[in-house]
Amino acid sequence: MPLALSPAALVYLAVAAGALLARVAPRLLGPSPAEQLAAVRRRADRLAERNRPARELHGSVGHALSIVTVQAGAAGRVLDSDLAFARQALSDVAVDPDFSLLGAAINLARLAVLGLTNRGGAWAPNPG
Repeated sequence: MPLALSPAALVYLAVAAGALLARVAPRLLGPSPAEQLAAVRRRADRLAERNRPARELHGSVGHALSIVTVQAGAAGRVLDSDLAFARQALSDVAVDPDFSLLGAAINLARLAVLGLTNRGGAWAPNPG
């Protein structure tokens, strides 16, 4: 025999079912597109922050190599005419830690050991 419900009971049952589905829907359906986008943006921000020291090191190494190239080129051009200048130009490159790849590697190691990141020109601990 079919179960007969009054119209009021059917309305209450529909409201209760709707409320129950509204509570479990986020768990069943997962995050909304807006929440997914926010999570992707947060992850991208974390990755960008983590990669900042590598970008800075890349810039430092590129700058150092450019200076080494200019100094070596200048030394090569005047090697026969001004030996003292050529020696000084090559000596500057060999001695100055700003121009050496070893200096760049040492600075990177310092950053890693200290867990520091440059934010807005100031060195601060890495987040998280």
